Amino acid sequence: MSKNRTPADQILDLSENRYKLSTLRHNDLITQVRQVPAEVRGGLRIVELAGSESVSDLGRELEQQIFDSVFGDTVPHTPELMTSEYGPYEDASQFYVVLDEASREVAGVLRTLQGSKNKTLDDLRTARLITSDKGQHPLFDRETTWDLGTVAVSPASQSGGRRSLVSIALYRALFSGLDHAEAVHWTAILDVGVLPIFDELGVPYSRIEDIADMNYLGSNARACFGRVGDIRDAMMSRSRNADHETRTTITAILNGSPMVPELANLGRRTHILQSSA
Repeated sequence: MSKNRTPADQILDLSENRYKLSTLRHNDLITQVRQVPAEVRGGLRIVELAGSESVSDLGRELEQQIFDSVFGDTVPHTPELMTSEYGPYEDASQFYVVLDEASREVAGVLRTLQGSKNKTLDDLRTARLITSDKGQHPLFDRETTWDLGTVAVSPASQSGGRRSLVSIALYRALFSGLDHAEAVHWTAILDVGVLPIFDELGVPYSRIEDIADMNYLGSNARACFGRVGDIRDAMMSRSRNADHETRTTITAILNGSPMVPELANLGRRTHILQSSA
């Protein structure tokens, strides 16, 4: 994935609502993001973007749409709510945006928070569910922790094999990013529907301080953390005892092997990974 950045004059005033784009602005950002050098696999362009870059608003737009469609009946995820929730964390955000080359539309988005800002831990402390970051691990340090924010697939990409390809591209971006960063731990508030996917892939995780599952912005969620260094070995161990499809999926995620349409079952279930929405 490319780490090339868009020019400085394309960085937005963060006071704007970045979760609701006009058609004109959306189309302009699509044109811009297609000019960023990027990895292209299976007809999917995978672009890495800093949260301060204007083109990252394509990811924010999809975040808001997916969260509102899935959890909106309980808690409407309006652009204003998303701005309120993520406003203090925009400068710490890193996005991976997946663009469908055929339709020229955003097929998926992944957001992480890097550096000292960690929405998961902040929200848990605000709710008085934890009193210290160190409860997770005696060597726990926010500076070397990635907070997993969002992984979501667009409605237009949620049918058949296409959904699996987008999902694999997003997980590949996440684990590749963790692999190459100096991250030691990861944290997340995950919708419990995601946990069977982590189990199927062999991703190791633990509850944060044995906190019970909770309602989190309309989602039935669990506060989790893990050690980044444990992920690859655990997933490889899982692949040795998995069926062909799961084994091929794990290989595609970890090693970037060709993504092919028969990788369908996991993809059909990896519709949304919500954390710290």
